[in-house]
Amino acid sequence: MIIKILGKPSERRSRDEISLLQKSFADIQFFKKTEQELEPHFYKMLFKNLKLETFQPGQRVFNHGMLLSFLFLTQPCN
Repeated sequence: MIIKILGKPSERRSRDEISLLQKSFADIQFFKKTEQELEPHFYKMLFKNLKLETFQPGQRVFNHGMLLSFLFLTQPCN
């Protein structure tokens, strides 16, 4: 059921589905901490927009250095 919900476009998720996601992830430390740090509205938005993505073993998921390079290269010189 959770996989099915995460596969839906965010605009098609019902309130019940969002609530089910929140309950399903409630015991995960990251989400416990995030719930304490965010206002309730933003915490709900997190689950409304959460999506499932799969990657192949060894496939790059993110590159930390690219963002820093982008920010550095786009800043005007003084």
